[in-house]
Amino acid sequence: MEVLNALLKLADDKGLLITLHPKVKERAFMYADDVVIFSSPEQQDLTAIRAILEIFVGASGLRTNLAKCHISPIQCNLDATAQLLNHFPGKIDPFPIIYLGIPLGLCKLSKGDLQPLVDKIANRLPTWKAGLLNKAGRTVLVRTTLSAIPTHMALAVNLSPWLIKCIDSYRRGFLWSGN
Repeated sequence: MEVLNALLKLADDKGLLITLHPKVKERAFMYADDVVIFSSPEQQDLTAIRAILEIFVGASGLRTNLAKCHISPIQCNLDATAQLLNHFPGKIDPFPIIYLGIPLGLCKLSKGDLQPLVDKIANRLPTWKAGLLNKAGRTVLVRTTLSAIPTHMALAVNLSPWLIKCIDSYRRGFLWSGN
């Protein structure tokens, strides 16, 4: 994956790619086999990025599965989106999107966008399981399971006060239930 990042940075440095908004510090983000690439919808960028992906395929032996591509246009009109789909056939995935289990959006996320996180935490450790554990065991599970999920999300999204209260009530309920 470092090769792909280096190729994109080189193309950026050589002026082969159109400069993005100043707030966009990185053009690509990678985690395991997932890659997010930010690009303008201009012909020049789309052709260059497609060529970079082909070079990456040749260098690494890995290939891009275009059938799994999700395209989330930001400030693109219909023509730009159509041009994007011509170069990268994939599924249009409008915002908010879910990436690595985290809802991401262009605006502040609504309660409806964040409710699946609350549901995930509520379903993770049902209170009937608390009766099977002593207080130390419940404490370990609260720290490792019920705290890890919101911590993961808080790395990318500001958690609203109502969300923190909901999560804390589930954590308290599990911790203090049982014998």
